[in-house]
Amino acid sequence: MIFKRKVFLKDVDSTSDYLIRLDNKISLDEGLVVVSDFQNKGRGRIGKTWHSDCGKNLLFSFILKPTGIPIKKQFFLSMISSIAIVDALKKHLSEKINIKWPNDILINNKKIAGFLLDLSVSSNSIKRCVIGCGININQKQFSQLNDVTSIILANNHITEKKVVLDDFLQYFSKLYTDLINEKYSEIKSRYLSSAKDFVFTKSVNGKKSEIQVLNISEEGFVLALVDNVPQKLKNIF
Repeated sequence: MIFKRKVFLKDVDSTSDYLIRLDNKISLDEGLVVVSDFQNKGRGRIGKTWHSDCGKNLLFSFILKPTGIPIKKQFFLSMISSIAIVDALKKHLSEKINIKWPNDILINNKKIAGFLLDLSVSSNSIKRCVIGCGININQKQFSQLNDVTSIILANNHITEKKVVLDDFLQYFSKLYTDLINEKYSEIKSRYLSSAKDFVFTKSVNGKKSEIQVLNISEEGFVLALVDNVPQKLKNIF
């Protein structure tokens, strides 16, 4: 288990930004986890904001120092993050859970979780990776968002956030060890079991298109049907 220490906060701008600032200041050890009840500047992909009611959902980030993982294998960090979230959610949900490439987790075509990777690289190695995760747990209403859900909306039961966090960290730690041990084919197979053939809508080259992932190269390139036309897409975290 790589996660030795957790820090719990009531309020922060962003758990990922907090970790990055701290690491820049004192050079943290790998595995520190920061959890917050609320983020006033929670980040999503492409400048989007992650919205969450205070205390209702699981908002956390953790730091890795994966210097042994080649830059060309960086998408495997995204893969194992997705798999760990799916595995943690499976303990609380009966619905099929889909990975929406590259970093959203859905049930019934509604987003229940997502994550964001912040990478720092030098020459041909990854110096630091901060992974920020948001998992919707006990929030029942999402203002003006129709494509979002939570565990409580799916199973009608209050769920302890700490249980989901501990499950995720356990699953991720095992997957991270597999990645360091270069078990690329096994990780890719597990990822595709939840991502392959799932049809979703996404903007490609400025056009909203239907995407169906068919395969992923070990370098992170995605072979997909884009509006039923095969294309090779470059992965963007």
